[in-house]
Amino acid sequence: MKNMPPVSQHQIAEKLGISQATVSMAMAGNPRVAKSTRDRIAALAEEMHYRPDPGLRALGRYRRAVRAPSYHATLGWVHNLESANWWHQSAVFRVLFDTAQKRANRLGYQVENFWIDRKGMTPKRATEILRNRGIKGLLLLPTFDSAPKIELDWPEFVVVRIADYMQGSPSMHLVGADQYAAMQEVLGRVRELGYRRPGLITSQRMEHYMLSQYSSAYLGVRRTLPDCQWPEIYFCDNFSPAGFLQWIKREKPDVLVMAYMSESLRSMVEVLA
Repeated sequence: MKNMPPVSQHQIAEKLGISQATVSMAMAGNPRVAKSTRDRIAALAEEMHYRPDPGLRALGRYRRAVRAPSYHATLGWVHNLESANWWHQSAVFRVLFDTAQKRANRLGYQVENFWIDRKGMTPKRATEILRNRGIKGLLLLPTFDSAPKIELDWPEFVVVRIADYMQGSPSMHLVGADQYAAMQEVLGRVRELGYRRPGLITSQRMEHYMLSQYSSAYLGVRRTLPDCQWPEIYFCDNFSPAGFLQWIKREKPDVLVMAYMSESLRSMVEVLA
């Protein structure tokens, strides 16, 4: 009996009356293909004894890796705090911007810093500028409690809120961290390392914005420990070297858990270290 030619994705697609591209995406586990369709394709592929060609798959991966992505669009990094570059002072937001930019570039997008100056730019004007620049996708930064919510003509855009827990109207997608769980994990880790008086440093402003997740986790873990005498939380909103040193002497932390760090606080901690 002669060897039969291998079954192709095209043959599977013909049997099901769908495109070969759909078959290819389904076999790659692409969520854009409905699960019911992926299941039908997988069942038929097994029935027809389909086996992927490893050489072709390797070639496809190589071609995708070396192909430079074509430019699709520009995304707006949108905020309305005190200056166009306030987020440069935050290690967290610098990392977020760099990560977003690298990922966007890999997919053929660019990220443009867009500051809504509250003193001279109305929501209508900001919407017009974004529209004229062809920006339809927005990465929306937090407003904290020092600025009003950002107002735009929202139906014009696709919006993802970045670590923004305050501006929830209209309903938008949110990308952020679980600060409560993160703090619990950190505290468990420092106890495993033998520390018994972890001192939490945070800010009132951030706790308000983060719905008190860091401080709640700290106080919650402290409450579960018998005879626990962990330090009182240090809030560094109005930081002064003298006040910080007084807290260190009074509370005697054996390790610092930094939920927030300004440049002046960083300098002081480096001196103490």
